[in-house]
Amino acid sequence: MKTYDTLVIGAGLFGQVIAKALASQGRSVVVMDDARPMNGTAPSGMLMKPSWFAGLGKDIYDPALLVMHELYDIQELEFKVGPKKTSALYVPHEQVMSMEVTPYSVFKVYEDGRVDCETNTGSRATLRFELVIVAAGVWSSKLLDVPKLEGKQGVSFIWDIPVEEN
Repeated sequence: MKTYDTLVIGAGLFGQVIAKALASQGRSVVVMDDARPMNGTAPSGMLMKPSWFAGLGKDIYDPALLVMHELYDIQELEFKVGPKKTSALYVPHEQVMSMEVTPYSVFKVYEDGRVDCETNTGSRATLRFELVIVAAGVWSSKLLDVPKLEGKQGVSFIWDIPVEEN
């Protein structure tokens, strides 16, 4: 069995971006996700609304956007919602979902890098990593103490539409 120094919990948009960025820096990364219902990536349609993302602050937003531009073909989409125009950043689904995902369920994350999990065969294990990143969205508070975290629901559709070159 291969050993990893880094664990990313959550294989959605942010988990995949983090995992790919760390792997590109030479870290040995495993991504675990148990495909819990109500995850945020599928309903978001791989869209990140700039007003929300920019609300994190320029010192977080700019470096994060730079990393994403280095890893992916980010596009800005403009569309109309009711009478108003809005925009969002979009990363093609197949580009983001490129890291292999181990279908383990993680139950607890400890400060020393240990994680309690259940394997895809149903056996329980405690594993240790040098670095553990929790990118499990609303489920993060089930794994460790997180200040008020609230989930929102939605739905989107992803179509594979060829883009015409001008």
